[in-house]
Amino acid sequence: MKKTFSLLIALVIAGCAAKGPETPAPDKAALAESRYKMGVAYLNTNTDYKAFQELQSALELAPDNDKYLYTMGLFFMKKERYSEAEPYIKKAIQIKPDSSEYLNAYAAVLAGTGRLNEAVEYWDKVINDPGYPYQIMALYNAANALYDAGRYSRVPYYLDKALNINRRYTDAYRLLFKSYIKTGDRVKAEQTLLKEAEMIPEDPDNYLRAAEFYFDSREYSKAVPFLEKLLENFSDTPQGKRAGELMKRLGLLNE
Repeated sequence: MKKTFSLLIALVIAGCAAKGPETPAPDKAALAESRYKMGVAYLNTNTDYKAFQELQSALELAPDNDKYLYTMGLFFMKKERYSEAEPYIKKAIQIKPDSSEYLNAYAAVLAGTGRLNEAVEYWDKVINDPGYPYQIMALYNAANALYDAGRYSRVPYYLDKALNINRRYTDAYRLLFKSYIKTGDRVKAEQTLLKEAEMIPEDPDNYLRAAEFYFDSREYSKAVPFLEKLLENFSDTPQGKRAGELMKRLGLLNE
């Protein structure tokens, strides 16, 4: 889950830095905001110790600022310390209960602490918010958490929605393919490979993955067109070289 949630954090922190302060007396508020912005800067450059100090200082000055609470929660999420992140994210939600941004993070915290059913409930709230700009991220987070928990049959529901938003979402195709393989649905796995190659034709990985899928199942006649495509358009790439090796094994390419 680390990869999924680090993506969430990177997007969210970038958004946080642009928001303005929301609290007490002008001087105190300005100092809190300055500390907060320094904390975000350190967090984005992986200077974690200084990030924690600055965010803690911001919260001492403005303990009920939902933005500061949320970002401190992200600090702990980045380190996969989800139990420590939870009280900060929960308090941010208490202050701003309609924030899909915060609900998305809380779902990740729940998944990270083994409460997947609750996490999915929160992700469902987020993906049903038409005003949330990162719906596709929430959809992928939910799918990835379900996959990691071995609930493969539920993964396509979220990834199909993600692909309806972005037909060129490589990570969604890859996870969808793996989920179909896990459930033994090779027909849909094949359809996923073909759709990915159609929608993202400039990526040689897509042709190689399709070719190897057919090669491994001994459907060599189906593998050949993808291998030929690689040799024709991507001969100098590692994928093209691998295609050459497979064609030689089939006796269709001379040494």
